[in-house]
Amino acid sequence: MVIKQYELPLSAAQQEIVLRSLSDPDEAMKRRTLSLLCTLAQTHNAEIVCAQVVDYVRDHCAHNPYLQHDLVSRAVALTDKFPSSQTHWHIAVLLRLLPLAQDKQAKTIQRRIQLALLTGWSMTIFWCTKFWSHNLKGSVYWETAID
Repeated sequence: MVIKQYELPLSAAQQEIVLRSLSDPDEAMKRRTLSLLCTLAQTHNAEIVCAQVVDYVRDHCAHNPYLQHDLVSRAVALTDKFPSSQTHWHIAVLLRLLPLAQDKQAKTIQRRIQLALLTGWSMTIFWCTKFWSHNLKGSVYWETAID
């Protein structure tokens, strides 16, 4: 519980040590490592953490629906907490989670993907319009677009 109380940034070396713990043959150690990774995830490493969680769910959770549900929920929560408007990695993770999710989770993930795509599209239109009006105002192109 102390970890949730304080934000502890992981250095690259510390993150590598934690990621190597996923190779441990002990399943309990792997689950604790995934939990630790999700707890310590930050903007700079959330994409890597989500990829690790998705890979683990895909490769090791077919026999345990409760663990699968928990880890899919954690990965979805991380995509909500650390979305990226530049690389859109969170949409790629949601797409990878979709076939791994159970029915209710799958519907939630579908809605998040739709929202992310719609939000991204509307923001693109907004910034293009802003750029257009700022940079082309008074030009022949602007006057033609207005008419």
